[in-house]
Amino acid sequence: MSTGSSSGPGGKLSIHSGSGTLRGGGVSKIYGNMASFKQYKRKIDFRLPLLTIVCIASIASILFVYGLYQLKGHDAIVEYIKNTRDTAHSISRHKRQDAIADSFVPSSQQNTVEDAVKEGLLEKDNNEKDIIHHDIEEKEESGSSTDETNSSEEERVTSAVHSTPIEAASPASNATETPVESTTEEVDDENKLTIEELTEMYNDFTSTYKTIWSLFAVNLIALLFLVPATVLFHFDFLEINRYKTIFRFIIILIMLFLIVQLLYLISPILTCSSTFPKYIDRLFAKETTSKTDRGIRELQDMFSCDFETYQILVDRGIQDPCIPKIKDSLFPCYATVLLIVLDILPFIFAFFTYAWDAWIKDCTTVREARMRVELNNQRRPRTREEIIDEQIINGDYDGKGITSNMGYSNLYEGRGVQVR
Repeated sequence: MSTGSSSGPGGKLSIHSGSGTLRGGGVSKIYGNMASFKQYKRKIDFRLPLLTIVCIASIASILFVYGLYQLKGHDAIVEYIKNTRDTAHSISRHKRQDAIADSFVPSSQQNTVEDAVKEGLLEKDNNEKDIIHHDIEEKEESGSSTDETNSSEEERVTSAVHSTPIEAASPASNATETPVESTTEEVDDENKLTIEELTEMYNDFTSTYKTIWSLFAVNLIALLFLVPATVLFHFDFLEINRYKTIFRFIIILIMLFLIVQLLYLISPILTCSSTFPKYIDRLFAKETTSKTDRGIRELQDMFSCDFETYQILVDRGIQDPCIPKIKDSLFPCYATVLLIVLDILPFIFAFFTYAWDAWIKDCTTVREARMRVELNNQRRPRTREEIIDEQIINGDYDGKGITSNMGYSNLYEGRGVQVR
């Protein structure tokens, strides 16, 4: 029978001695494509729920903190937008009523008015002409008329006759002034807050606020279901396959909820949070019209700021502008991006777990790095605690320390030290 050591001359066994790192035989680990769905499912069952709990708890915490911080000025801003919209609505209603009242004149009445005006002008011209001719006849009879008076009288006649066309030409001059008036009206329209614009602001603020608190409530409910199920699964209370199926069904529901939550985080939270600063600049700009004073005092008292500021007082810290403080109180865009990353992180982890078993760990670079780590672990010196643990497992530990010289040789193994 062959033995593990070779026998030398004289029947004595040759004992290997030296300072090398030669080890005995054994099964060497083979790195290859060993991805299996069963192994992947086991990793997902034990790792994915823990990561999902951390992500959902982080999302709920961020929504709660920023929801409370946004509560500081949300009600006052929404109330101011509502009051401004009511003011713009009343102004437009009065203008519409005035326009209807001006245009509500019958055409027959307009014609009679125009005829009466024309008749009055004609009578006035005829009276002036009769007076002029009467004066001329009197002067001719007296013989005291001269050429200068005749010319002046003719000028009066011609001016009286042509007075009506000159007045009629005045609308043409007004027509030349209409382009200037139209340009000013266009500028006024750009600075005017419309009812549609204010309604869009109101809907965006209210929908974002409701979505934040709704997502917080649903995340809290998801944690209440996921945490106990994960604890029971990790403490081996769910050994029955039926309970494992229920646990995996809960995981699938949580992942579906994360997909739906991603849609709500993109719209309306991300889209509205990126437009909130523009809304504030537009709403409180000095050149915009259709403003109201209702709500201004509440905003100033709430944020301890002033809308009418002077640069000297701002530089000295006596006044604080309201617009920057109001912008800081709104839900920030970077927080929404962080929420989106936390929401998709479990999906990235699940994909990476499968990709690691199927492809990443078999790459040349990764495989060489893993083999190098394995070799370094074999060569590293063993500590006293590791030797004692090994002896306890093998049943050779007597409670007094390392039991044999082999223990010390193992302790210094890998350093080139030989113990005899």
